[in-house]
Amino acid sequence: ICGLCSVPVREREKSNKSIQCKKCNKPYHSRCCGLDTKKFSEVVTKKLAWYCSTCKRASLSGKTVGRALSVSDEVLNSTPSTSTPEDLILQHLDKVSDYLSDVKDAAKKIEPPGGKDVPMEPEREEKWKLIYERIGVLEREMDVIRRSMREQEERAAKVVEDLMEQRSENVKLRAAFVNVLISLEAERQRNRKGALIICGLPQKTKIDAEQLFNNICQKLSIDTAPASSPTPTFRVTKVENKSVGEQRLEVMNLGPERALQIMQKYREDRKKNGLTTRQLMKEGDSKPVYINESLTGYFQLLFKMARDLRREGKLKFAWTRGGILFARKTENSKIYQIRHLKDLGNFK
Repeated sequence: ICGLCSVPVREREKSNKSIQCKKCNKPYHSRCCGLDTKKFSEVVTKKLAWYCSTCKRASLSGKTVGRALSVSDEVLNSTPSTSTPEDLILQHLDKVSDYLSDVKDAAKKIEPPGGKDVPMEPEREEKWKLIYERIGVLEREMDVIRRSMREQEERAAKVVEDLMEQRSENVKLRAAFVNVLISLEAERQRNRKGALIICGLPQKTKIDAEQLFNNICQKLSIDTAPASSPTPTFRVTKVENKSVGEQRLEVMNLGPERALQIMQKYREDRKKNGLTTRQLMKEGDSKPVYINESLTGYFQLLFKMARDLRREGKLKFAWTRGGILFARKTENSKIYQIRHLKDLGNFK
């Protein structure tokens, strides 16, 4: 007979549609045990020990129903869980609420004695003393739990406060780091002293660097060796990849003023005809020659990102002047100096 609904458990239900309490051995239908499908299957396959509510309450009150709960039973009845401490507290509080509900139901069934002057039976009086004693223990335990929860709340508040302070410090440190980075990269760019890169030179032609530079100055109507300017140095490099195959001439130690003059004249000439390798070299052709300011890797990355934004239509102009990167959203809008990635946020 089922321990809950009192309906007999049929023979064919004993294998996989009913379970037995591990203490009292009473059978329970699958619909009466209160377990979900997964836990019910674990009980059926002997992976989990199960106890009915009557045996659980008797165990908590110190009474024995059937056989006593052994250590092995406790191990079998415990399942590995990844629950947090808060989840476990809530689960245990749910159990306590269920037990208190049972206590309330039992209290409603208490029948008062015959009258005020009729003494209570000694056995019943002892039980009431035990009840009061256990209620007092529960009250003290609740006080301990309340104090513990208050301490946890204070600790959590302190952790949050420390976290906010740390976050504020991180913001200050990040801002200081950005300022140091900007200053360092700006100093590296200044150390290039107006270096220029001449791109688009023939790949297989031997280049006379100094003569090529003088030809560019003559073409742009610039004095090739002004008395006040330092002597430039040259470096030829080859670039070869899937899209480009050329030589490049880097002109270093020009000085910021002379480099700015060359770039200004080059931009004016590019609007008219532009420079070609035929105008600068005997073995040249009609391919255009480009002159760019030599940027550090940091500013090259910023310039590339700015050009990507221009292709996406989020800004209209991006250019360099004296090793400094500028950008403008529209023709008449404000000009921004781009010194850090965050400066490009004005255009996103």
